Amino acid sequence: MPATLWVHLDGEERETPRGLFAVNRRLAKTYLLKERLAQLWSYTYEAAALRFLTNWVRGLRWQRLPAFQTLGALLMRHLTGIWNYC
Repeated sequence: MPATLWVHLDGEERETPRGLFAVNRRLAKTYLLKERLAQLWSYTYEAAALRFLTNWVRGLRWQRLPAFQTLGALLMRHLTGIWNYC
């Protein structure tokens, strides 16, 4: 399960984002993809970062979110810099 920025909210406060996500599935997808991508910066091994990023980009295939597909292509073009970060 991806870590979210609103885990510190109590049950009543969590209902607001859940309600919004129920109304707008596209918003929910983009939020979860963004949260999952944040994991990329926690990897310390190049191979693990590459495996994560490759799987993340493959997961975009059926989402129909052009902005995220563009982001995925950009990240793949900058693999050397991401590896240096790791």
